[in-house]
Amino acid sequence: MTAEPRRARPRWRRRLLFIAIALLVALTVTAALLELGFRLFWQLPPQYAMFDEVGLYDETADGHTCFRPGFRGVLEARDTRTELAVNALGMRGDEVGDKRPGELRVLVLGDSMVFGFMVDQDHSLPALLATELAARGRPATVGNGGIPGFGTKHMVEHMAWLDPKFEPDAFVFCSSPGNDPIDDMRIDLAVCGGLRFDGPMARLVRTSRRFRLAVHSRAWLWLETWIFVNHPSWSPLTTVPPNSAEVATMAGLPGKYPGHGRAFAGLFLDWIDEQHVFEPGTSPVIPRVYANIRASFERAQAIAAGRPLVFAVLPTLWQFDDAARAERLPQLGFDPARLEKGLAIRRWVAVGEQLSVPTIDVTPPLAAAPDHAALFVDGGGHYSRAGGEIVARAIADALAPLLR
Repeated sequence: MTAEPRRARPRWRRRLLFIAIALLVALTVTAALLELGFRLFWQLPPQYAMFDEVGLYDETADGHTCFRPGFRGVLEARDTRTELAVNALGMRGDEVGDKRPGELRVLVLGDSMVFGFMVDQDHSLPALLATELAARGRPATVGNGGIPGFGTKHMVEHMAWLDPKFEPDAFVFCSSPGNDPIDDMRIDLAVCGGLRFDGPMARLVRTSRRFRLAVHSRAWLWLETWIFVNHPSWSPLTTVPPNSAEVATMAGLPGKYPGHGRAFAGLFLDWIDEQHVFEPGTSPVIPRVYANIRASFERAQAIAAGRPLVFAVLPTLWQFDDAARAERLPQLGFDPARLEKGLAIRRWVAVGEQLSVPTIDVTPPLAAAPDHAALFVDGGGHYSRAGGEIVARAIADALAPLLR
């Protein structure tokens, strides 16, 4: 019996398959070349500086935000390039390895002021503190636990996360009225593409595939920027609904959600009347700010569990420089007669003293410097090497006698 000959696959099917594969390859190559072109030739707008940090941030299985161990990169801000290296423990700085017998370790917690925004690693506050402790006969390995954008509640979570990894013998917990009040009240946080987002941007990460694609692709980021500028109603940035819980938590801060621009540098915390209401229909916010600070300090005290712990209150330029303060208060719509310079810092220090924890106000030595502007790298919010050295000396003077 003769077998039937196999039917030949119609040629048109093979041709269609070939065309489809060729189109797919062409589109892939075109997309890759387009992406490469945008990465090489498109200069990111200043407000997109954060995209230079791609890969820096990570999120643990339990939702904790940290640096990605082993990250290497260059951060650019205001025409300043800063080399950044993250060690295996997820901290900015060199590798520390396992703790050696007799080695003294100090962990410094904070936000970008501790991290060392716009300064080299060797000029960050923890590195300068190590130098000052060594000069006092207390050489120590000082860990940089600073994460930009952290409030005190996030700092204390990071303290608990790093404690078993770094095995510190002492802690320095740094806080600033500059932006900690706002950061402590934020609920929405997210990590995408190695970048950290908060507020409405964090909601976009969770709800918009387009936004997530823009995080990973410079070409798509350009397209979304063009859409936002030319057809804002088409952009997810204009359609994401606010988180009602976060809006409620932040209610009462001067200004409007999500930026709360009138809360600039925490100057509203110098208001003499703690019960003052900044926004009609809200409750007094100053008592809530200090309740958050106290809760964080109490938890930090519990984590330290008897080990030396120092609270350091770090001012921005506007907390102590008369000229900068006088210029800014009218811009914020505040009556200078209703505020008292330094009152926020004193209230901050009082929280630590009530908990019987050594608390340092580094305002006096900073204010005593002849050139206040030289103490900062960005106009007033982050310390330069000169400012960091003054702060490190003040902290070392308080911490060194506590180290055994």
